[in-house]
Amino acid sequence: MSYTRVRTESFTWPIKVTSPSDGGIQHSQTFTGKLKRLRRDQLNEWIAKGDLDLVRAVLVGWDGVNGSDGLPIEFSAAALDDELQEQGFIRGVVEAIIEATSGAQAKN
Repeated sequence: MSYTRVRTESFTWPIKVTSPSDGGIQHSQTFTGKLKRLRRDQLNEWIAKGDLDLVRAVLVGWDGVNGSDGLPIEFSAAALDDELQEQGFIRGVVEAIIEATSGAQAKN
């Protein structure tokens, strides 16, 4: 079996967003994120800048993100900035990036 380098610009990955709910319960939801494929050195640069910059650099699209009215939210810089107000969203995307790029599940 041989190794073939993948040269795609991006790939899709499931992203799990967990948020607190009444009664001390964590409510989990999942959407599909489109993640930009970065070289290791590029990824390390963004990681060093912090979670918000990392998410803005790597998350380049999504499917399955809906508003409170149930209607799909189209991906845009403004829509992303709005979602970045939610800590669970940030944590979910960062954990997905770590899992996707390291091949290991992120630790909490």
